[in-house]
Amino acid sequence: MIGADGSVTGPDVTPAPDPEDPVAFDDTIPETQFPRPGAWTCVARGVAEGRDDNLDSVMFGTPWSAPVAFDVLSDFQRGGARIVHRRARKPRFGIAAEWPAETAGGEVRLTLFRACTHKKVAAGAAHFGTDKARIRVKRPKRRGFYAGVLSFGGTHFLRESTDPSALLLFASRRKIGFVSPFSFPQC
Repeated sequence: MIGADGSVTGPDVTPAPDPEDPVAFDDTIPETQFPRPGAWTCVARGVAEGRDDNLDSVMFGTPWSAPVAFDVLSDFQRGGARIVHRRARKPRFGIAAEWPAETAGGEVRLTLFRACTHKKVAAGAAHFGTDKARIRVKRPKRRGFYAGVLSFGGTHFLRESTDPSALLLFASRRKIGFVSPFSFPQC
């Protein structure tokens, strides 16, 4: 929100000074410095230290610049996952996102690969609702370890990307479930 004096309310993201040159500022702010993806607005103003009539130290500032609006984008990252009906022929994976509001309406695809062989064995897709996506995937027939890879189709604020953390799974003849990274085979 833009104040009457031209300032902007909300989280403060300020470029850090160059440690080599304390007078110079970098004119860019990395995407990682923003607390979340979304529509952002920024303003700037010059500030200088000086002395008032009583010789006290004071900060003098120029008027705020015109507001500049821009979008901060991010990659998709899973916030959590759950398996419902683990014994069903097509169990349902409930996938939550790190940024639920920004993923709403985006398509996510879950692909299961057999561990070590990297052979694709099953896949399913769904769209994110307001809180999560529910993907049905055929349970693998063969007993063994599987890696579930989530690919996100993208939305306005989240780029098309793949979740950096695979779902580590173990399937038996009757059910499928998550497995610890320590139990997963190192191929």
